[in-house]
Amino acid sequence: MLIHTHHETVESREVMIPVSHVYLTGELVIPADAVAVVIFLQRSGNERCSPGSRVVFGELSECGIAALKIDLLTPEENRYYESRFNLHLLKERLMVVTAWVQSLPELKEFPVGYFGVDTEAASAFMAAADLKSEISAIVSQSGRPDLANHRLYKVQAPALLVAGSLDEQGVLLNEELYTHLLCEKKIAIVDGASHFFEEPGKAEEAVMLAVNWFRKYLVDGVLHM
Repeated sequence: MLIHTHHETVESREVMIPVSHVYLTGELVIPADAVAVVIFLQRSGNERCSPGSRVVFGELSECGIAALKIDLLTPEENRYYESRFNLHLLKERLMVVTAWVQSLPELKEFPVGYFGVDTEAASAFMAAADLKSEISAIVSQSGRPDLANHRLYKVQAPALLVAGSLDEQGVLLNEELYTHLLCEKKIAIVDGASHFFEEPGKAEEAVMLAVNWFRKYLVDGVLHM
């Protein structure tokens, strides 16, 4: 069932996407002037692991970018720790979700970006490695793309790795992973931020880094391969 609400020039609705034997629930936001779409991966009920997720939709909409926020696991699956690290399952579902987005008349032929947080970042890189030029930009924020290490060299989409300076392990992981990416790439370290970007203003700073990356590679439509 679709729930439609309208606020000025932005349409927001709940969607249910069939994937294998389950339905995944998401929120789809489409500005009237949309020219691109970002799939924002977030575990339900885990806002702490998705810093700035409450404001990212508004910032993307301002740039003419539609966004789908979705959990690749059902509430029941989220109860089990091992499900969160079933990267093959997450990757396969993300590819189905991507095809669903590309099938929508209002989003058809739009450039697609991925925004991955935590382990979802790994599934984003894995899906992008398989989909190649179908994905136009990736942002990993507080992510674990190291879990997709053996596939990183296949990624073609420009990739931004965001970490907080106080998250020493995260910074080291991203610096190591950077060497495995052959696409256009950048590491952005948010000074004074921890792993979850909980310090005042740091979540918003991280969000703007992501939004600017998507604006450059999705809205401007210029890919530097």
